[in-house]
Amino acid sequence: MTTQHHDAIEVELHNQAQEAVKASERKLAQFLDAVPVGVIVIDATGKPYFTNQKAQELLGKGVVSSATILELAEVYQYYVAGTDQIYPVENLAIVRALRGEHATVDDLEIHQGDKIIPIEAWGTPIYDESGNITYAIAAFKDITERKRAQDALRQAEEKYRSIFENALEGIFQTTPDGRYINANPALAQLYGYNSPQELMETLSEIEHHLYVNPNRRHTFVELMEKQGAVSGFESQVYRKDGSIIWISENARAVYDDNGVLLYYQGFIEDITERKQAEAQREQFTDVLYQLNQANQRFVPHQFLQLLNKQSIVDVQLGDQVQLDMSILFADIRNFTTLSEKMTPEDNFKFINAYLGRMEPVIRENNGFIDKFIDDEIMALFSGSADDAVQAGIKMLRRLAAYNTTRTTEERPPIHIGIGINTGSLMLGTVGGSQRMDGTVISDAVNLASRLEGLTKEYGVSLLISHHTFVRLNHPIEFAFRIIDRVKVKGKSKMVSVFEVFDADPLELRAGKLVTKATFE
Repeated sequence: MTTQHHDAIEVELHNQAQEAVKASERKLAQFLDAVPVGVIVIDATGKPYFTNQKAQELLGKGVVSSATILELAEVYQYYVAGTDQIYPVENLAIVRALRGEHATVDDLEIHQGDKIIPIEAWGTPIYDESGNITYAIAAFKDITERKRAQDALRQAEEKYRSIFENALEGIFQTTPDGRYINANPALAQLYGYNSPQELMETLSEIEHHLYVNPNRRHTFVELMEKQGAVSGFESQVYRKDGSIIWISENARAVYDDNGVLLYYQGFIEDITERKQAEAQREQFTDVLYQLNQANQRFVPHQFLQLLNKQSIVDVQLGDQVQLDMSILFADIRNFTTLSEKMTPEDNFKFINAYLGRMEPVIRENNGFIDKFIDDEIMALFSGSADDAVQAGIKMLRRLAAYNTTRTTEERPPIHIGIGINTGSLMLGTVGGSQRMDGTVISDAVNLASRLEGLTKEYGVSLLISHHTFVRLNHPIEFAFRIIDRVKVKGKSKMVSVFEVFDADPLELRAGKLVTKATFE
C-alpha cells in the first residue's frame, strides 16, 4: 500500500468520524430540544456553545458566540430577582459549574423587554478523560407559577398572622392531650395574661388549669372525635387572677394528609356579660311570673278572660261586660260567736283553714272566687249551672271531712249555708284612679245572697233558685225538693226555692227522698 493511498484512507476515516460526531451531536440536540426545560452549554472559556429551543424561548435569543464569560449576564439579561440589578456573573449557576460546583440558584430573573421571567437554574460541570472541565451545562425553567403560589402563600400567611395578632376574639391551637401550641394576644388578654407565651407556659394542662369543671375539656374532645368540630361550646374558665368568666368556643380538628389528628384550632369569645344578662332576664322573668301568680290570687285569670283581657295591666277602670252566670254565696253559721272566743291570730288561722278547703272545690268545678267577705265566699260560674250546684255539694262534703278532723281535735263542728242563683249580671271594675276592684252587679247577685240567708230560716245547707234549677243540664242527677216560694226585695213575682240535699247524711237524705212528694 502506497503512502498516498494510506493517507487517503486516514482522511476518509477522519471524515467518517467527524460525520459520526456531527450526527451524534444532531441527535443529542434533538433530544435536548425535546426537553421541557431550557439548556445552555458554555465552553471552558465561558463562551456560549449550545442552547436548546426552550432556552432560546426563555432567553429570547440563541447562542451568542461573541459573548465572553463576563458578558453573559448582560447579553442574556440576567437580573437579581425583584430588582433592576444585573445578576453577578460569578454567582450564575453555569459559571459556578465551570469552577467545579454543582450549583442551584432561584433568585434569578430574565428580562425580555417588559416581560420578566423568574428562573430556577442548575449548573453542572462536564469533564474530559483527563478530568479537566471542558464545558459547563445549565438547565433552567420558568418558575412564574411557583413564585405566584409562593407569593400567594406568603400573603395568605401574612394575612392570617395579621388576623391572628389583631383579632378581637381569642384564637388558639391546642394538642389533643390539652396543651397550647399557639395563642394570640387577644386570648392572652381575655384570660388575664401579659403575653401568649405566658399563657401557654402557665396553662400546661388545660383540663385542670383552665376549666372550672374539668369534665368540659373531656366533653370538648368527645365532640371533636365524633363531629370534627364544635360550635357555641360554652364553659366557665379561670382567669389568671382566679376570677371566673364564661366563654364560647368554635373550633375544628386539623388533620395531616394521612388523616392523623394534628391539633384543634378555633376562636374563643367572652360571653360573661351575655350570661349575666341571661341570668338577670331569667330572674326578671321569674319575678314577673311570681307577680303574675300573686296577681291571680287577687284577680282571678277567669275574671280577666271574661273581660277579654290578656293581663291585669290591660284592665282599665270601668271595663265591663254583661253575662249570664251562676252566683254562689257561702257563709259560716254563727261565725261572730265563734270569732269572739278566738284571738286575732286564731281567727285568721281558722278562716284560712276553712277557706283553704273550700276554694279548691270551686276551682275544680270551673268556678272562681269573686271575693271573700269576712267568712263569706262569693263565687262565680260562667259555664253550666250544674258546675255551681256540684261545687256547693262538694263544699258541704269537704266541710264534713273537715269537721271530722275538728272533732278529733276536740273542736266544735262548723256549719255553713250555701245559696245559688243564675241570671244576667254585669261584671267589671269599680273604684277610683288609685284603687279599683273587680265586682259583679245585678239583682241575680242579691237573690243568691238572699238564698244563702234563707238556709238559716229553713234549717238546710244548700238552696238554689228556680232560675238555677231550669238551667240545669242534668237535674235528675241531683237530690232536690221545692222548699218554698219567696218574694224578692224590689220584685213583684215570687221565686221558687229548691233545696239540694245530696250532701246530707245518708239517713236524712233517704228520708227526704221518701217524703219528697208529700213535702212538695
